[in-house]
Amino acid sequence: LCLMLTQTGVGIRVISYNGRPTVTQGQHADLTCELMETNEELIQISWQKSTRGYRANHNFFLITPSQGPSHVKGRGDRVGFIGNTTALVGSIRLGATHVSLTDEGVYTCIFTVFPSGPYKAEIHLNV
Repeated sequence: LCLMLTQTGVGIRVISYNGRPTVTQGQHADLTCELMETNEELIQISWQKSTRGYRANHNFFLITPSQGPSHVKGRGDRVGFIGNTTALVGSIRLGATHVSLTDEGVYTCIFTVFPSGPYKAEIHLNV
């Protein structure tokens, strides 16, 4: 179990439970982060990535409590939400069909809460 803590504000923080996971090509990868120590309203959870296949950091998955998960640019077959917005857990399963070498890189989960704003943590995926 690898924990990565990102302290970004007074009291509120995001914890990544698998800071540098390694998976074999063809498997799936579960990426987990959790927002801690807040009673603020969750607006959304955003996932960004910068990978071998696409170096520029960009949004690829969004989760809102009211509308649930949505895929950016139609990657629905590759990513699934396995977290819980009520419990402030923003877990995703990457590569529901398979993870490839182009998936290796940095994944960032961003919790946006009201009124204080965004809090984030990074997960470095090795394939």
